[in-house]
Amino acid sequence: MFHHRNKKKRIICEKVERDQGSHNNNNNNNNNNNSWINDWLKRLYNLFKDIGFPTRENTQTRHSPQEKKQKKTRKKIFCGLFDCFMRIIQVYPDSDDDSQDQKTSPLQVETKMQQYRSYKKENTSSKPNQNVPTKFTTIQVQSTCMEHQNAMLLGFPNVNMICYMNASLQTLLTLKEFVEDIKSQEDVLALCPEAQLMRCFLDIVECHCSPDSRLKLEVVIRFKKVLSFQAPEFGYEGMKDAHEFLTAVLNQMKNLQPLLTKTADTIGKSYRCPVQTHLQFKMRNTRICKGCGVKSIREEDFIMLSLDLIAGGSVQNMLNMHEKERQLEFKCVCGGNTSVVRSGFLTLPKYLILQLKRFTFTENLVMVKLEDPIVLCREMTVAGDQYSLVSVISHVGSSAKTGHYVSDGLHPDQSLEDGNDRWLHFNDIYVMETNGTVISEMCTEESYILVYQRRK
Repeated sequence: MFHHRNKKKRIICEKVERDQGSHNNNNNNNNNNNSWINDWLKRLYNLFKDIGFPTRENTQTRHSPQEKKQKKTRKKIFCGLFDCFMRIIQVYPDSDDDSQDQKTSPLQVETKMQQYRSYKKENTSSKPNQNVPTKFTTIQVQSTCMEHQNAMLLGFPNVNMICYMNASLQTLLTLKEFVEDIKSQEDVLALCPEAQLMRCFLDIVECHCSPDSRLKLEVVIRFKKVLSFQAPEFGYEGMKDAHEFLTAVLNQMKNLQPLLTKTADTIGKSYRCPVQTHLQFKMRNTRICKGCGVKSIREEDFIMLSLDLIAGGSVQNMLNMHEKERQLEFKCVCGGNTSVVRSGFLTLPKYLILQLKRFTFTENLVMVKLEDPIVLCREMTVAGDQYSLVSVISHVGSSAKTGHYVSDGLHPDQSLEDGNDRWLHFNDIYVMETNGTVISEMCTEESYILVYQRRK
């Protein structure tokens, strides 16, 4: 299946290491089985550069409009062939038993997670343990993912068109303080049966850098199943909207706050809702009747803000337009039908999530996608505070009903205070290191959800 990846020009295959024990015993067999794959990957990478895809060596290459037009057809054909090739080896690249049933029970998933936790615990200690499950002997797990020096292990497999979920989860995992806040309250989450969604999210955090793609897929699918208990639309296969998925996840986490607060009280602790602490903000909407001048003020909590798309405008322009005074049809008691409304921030979040309204309805109620280019601001001022871009979810494709979701996020080893500009591009199981300059130039027509972090 083609996903219109000719527009997103940064794809690389995730490197999956095999079981070390079987590698030592069957080195020659593995080399023979994988040699054709490695050979093809080298050829595909060279072809990337030949037809104009950015790589580490040529990320700053610019082509004239005529050259881009000449290469457009070849890119489309190449991406289709690349997809077909990679999907053959993508789903379970590290599976040792192809005959095993792909459907795994929650108990089996939890058992695998316990084995993986035990392995991490043993390998972070100074004394090695020889009784480690061979399933995880492919990598020396350290205190942080990036100590593996292999960012390509951070991808998630895509089965049954769950790219919308993979892209959304990668964005949440980019929010370091949000994730750390959840991890620090794991003992409270373990005592609340209703907090299964957040425990599943912690499982995703824990196995994010695991080389076991089967385990990662099973954990992600379990997260999706738990989410669908209250959001049944995500219980079915097929493409879904990343904004709706992200909203459902954050709302369910936020709604657990009363239960988790009571649970924390039973063990003499307090609970901080990570959504309220890092993502929620308050806005004030003021409505004034143009007939009598009566003023109505309403305060409302938000987790993310939806902005009208301005063709050729910047994200800063869209945010300013949202706060600007605008007319509204409203029937007042005085008989007037027109009012003016103005919105403003009362509080600001640590991470500001913005959705660009790229999907709209025509007069015939047909949903279409707006591909108008925008100026993707790396830095932005919100109510006097400075914010920096840390993550982007993009929808690749011209149709509202089809397409593909990818995400870009600040490198785990990167902070806003560093002078480097390291980013990662996540395309399901494919992960590539890039930089923020490339992201701001490549995502002008496809950016859908933006996350900005407030500077200290």
